[in-house]
Amino acid sequence: MLFILFFGFLWMRAFLEYTSKFILMGCAASYYWSSNAEEEGEAEVLYSIKIAHINHTGSIAFGSFIVGFVDVINTVFMYFARKAENWAPKNAAIKVVICCAECCIKVMDGFADHVNIDAFAYMANTGENYCSSAYNGFLLNVKHSLGFQFA
Repeated sequence: MLFILFFGFLWMRAFLEYTSKFILMGCAASYYWSSNAEEEGEAEVLYSIKIAHINHTGSIAFGSFIVGFVDVINTVFMYFARKAENWAPKNAAIKVVICCAECCIKVMDGFADHVNIDAFAYMANTGENYCSSAYNGFLLNVKHSLGFQFA
């Protein structure tokens, strides 16, 4: 039960973090799409909050579930890694394996965060669901990767 509560805590933390990021992206998107050459647009904060909490709550929950799951994997691994280091403190092979696994987990965490940010940015602009936004955001990054690098 404690494990489930811990996972719920990590999931809720990620949900609140990504909800605030999605609201910010929605404000930026509404400002961009309402601006033109003659007049400056407005960042519609209340509309972005409404869209985040009514239309895209499930998408934000799904993205934060992925990040929460990776955080649980990281926490469980770090617990067992510290136990292994305490069990054999001078074993270099254990330290190398732990270092490589930590690197892999950090890459998974960074990848999940990057996919979520791309999906939420695409979702804020188009209003599509999470899966199609993640796919289209990935394709957008692949198509324009050189331009994004220079920007």
